[in-house]
Amino acid sequence: MALYRWQGRNREGRLLRGEMEAVDRAAVTAELRRRGIRPLAAGIREKGVGMRREIAIPGLAPRVGADDIVMLTRNFGVMVEAGVPIVECLQVLADQTGNGTVRDALRAVRLDVSNGVTLTTAMSRHPRLFDTLFVRMVAAGEHGGVLPEILARLALFIERSARLKRKVKTAMLYPATVIAVAAVVVAVLLLHVIPVFAEVYRGMGQALPPLTELTIAVSRWTYQTV
Repeated sequence: MALYRWQGRNREGRLLRGEMEAVDRAAVTAELRRRGIRPLAAGIREKGVGMRREIAIPGLAPRVGADDIVMLTRNFGVMVEAGVPIVECLQVLADQTGNGTVRDALRAVRLDVSNGVTLTTAMSRHPRLFDTLFVRMVAAGEHGGVLPEILARLALFIERSARLKRKVKTAMLYPATVIAVAAVVVAVLLLHVIPVFAEVYRGMGQALPPLTELTIAVSRWTYQTV
């Protein structure tokens, strides 16, 4: 048995910490839940193992990109198809990823599955990593016995969706740039060029066309507003 440090919240939401001697992390999680304590993701660590320290800064968690999800999903499907147990798949995926957010979520999912929670339910607790479509597709794969095929299709769908989003963003970049430049040009005309011409026209002492009068009025209103 080993000594583990744990963090969790009770039913009132109060943060609790402590130490517990257990066989593994799954046993610690089970005991905490029996006590009415909900363990925090990656909040259970074996005491005295290694020198690594992870610092979590609120709001600065590693971003989860589409490439991370695609790689995770594709590797998960390959291992499931090879007959590797779900719990071991999740452990391997957590150890392989370099993204701290993904690693913590996978470890939490593994703990839940080890304690008898279904894979679908465990994944649904991490919507940042597994959205509603992902969870429902996995549920369908579990019930139909075609989880590897579903995971392969999900990886392909996510990859294509990410590629399409990148194309749309690229296509929108040019018109957005044109609109921004046009707005700057119009602002310069209204604030600096038209007032000069207005003074020239005023000195001529002649009546101006209605459209010119309107343009000068808009320029004057813009200058006063800014």
